[in-house]
Amino acid sequence: MRLTRRPDYISARGGQQFRTPVLVLQAKKRPSSIAMESADAARIGLTVSRKVGGAVTRNSVKRRLRETIAAHPGLGFKAGYDYVLIARGSLAHAPFGSIVTNLQRALEMVHKEQVPSRGRPMRDRSAKMDAHTVRATRDKDHKPGS
Repeated sequence: MRLTRRPDYISARGGQQFRTPVLVLQAKKRPSSIAMESADAARIGLTVSRKVGGAVTRNSVKRRLRETIAAHPGLGFKAGYDYVLIARGSLAHAPFGSIVTNLQRALEMVHKEQVPSRGRPMRDRSAKMDAHTVRATRDKDHKPGS
């Protein structure tokens, strides 16, 4: 199924996100009330901005993405989820196999537990705070002119 309404695209932003060199994948599990309406199938939306190129290039990229999804039904789209695929400029000239690999990797990463919302490993901020605290304490104890 396709995402067709703007609110559906916007709601997918609040879920998991993973970036690859050729695309960005956003995924969010639908609430059970909405999932029952659509027979619990995965819904997919495509976004290709003007940054990718002119109308001919954008349409070509959309066709490539649709073909990737249609030709590989077992990529890892899960029922009950909304997915938004955002194409990057490099997708227009990427080999077909690269698109499939990137999409597969993004789907795996989005569905892993503990994936941060931007798709990057989370930094341990407690270590940074400790270093800051140590530095502040050291500076406080240091007396100028000693």
